[in-house]
Amino acid sequence: MSLIRISSWISVVIQLIAFILLLPSCKRDTPTTLSHCLSQYRKEVQLHIGIEQLSAGNDINVYRGIDSKTFQYIGSVKMDSAYQTIFLYRDTTVAVTEKYFYKVSFGNNISEANAIDLMPDFENFKLSPNPIKDTLLINRTYNCEPYNIVIADIGGQIKYREYNISEAAHTIDLSMLSSGVYIVQILYSGGNTNLKVLKS
Repeated sequence: MSLIRISSWISVVIQLIAFILLLPSCKRDTPTTLSHCLSQYRKEVQLHIGIEQLSAGNDINVYRGIDSKTFQYIGSVKMDSAYQTIFLYRDTTVAVTEKYFYKVSFGNNISEANAIDLMPDFENFKLSPNPIKDTLLINRTYNCEPYNIVIADIGGQIKYREYNISEAAHTIDLSMLSSGVYIVQILYSGGNTNLKVLKS
């Protein structure tokens, strides 16, 4: 064997060893976890999209269908921050009293299909009893994200605040309030809901 040939074999072996040593440090694609929760707000469907393994600048695509097999692209959510993990998409092009199916995709990842039945005159939050004596119960139909509560008297003076409520049924002790009409304001990223309650 000539010296030149041995030298080129050694060069190939060195390159191969270097490639093998560098292989563990190469960036590998990891699966992205993608999920969405559906809720109705007045006459729109809200998609609360959760995602892991982010990269800013990419879009989350949203698809809608009238069955669980055929979907049509309806829009996207721009990812402006690599640190944000929850995104909101509002579908305002729906007909109330219909059932819709939704999927979302990010890169090569696509979520499972979720369905929602739209109802006319729908309210996500219900208060009971009304009038109340001491305890107010707030029931939530769709529990996609935490919400905040502010209770004020009819003159606008705040009497009670609570933040980051995540239960579907939440109880508040209002025994300290005097008799009268109060406004219960429920705040969340999908919108605000104002409800009246009478304290006896």
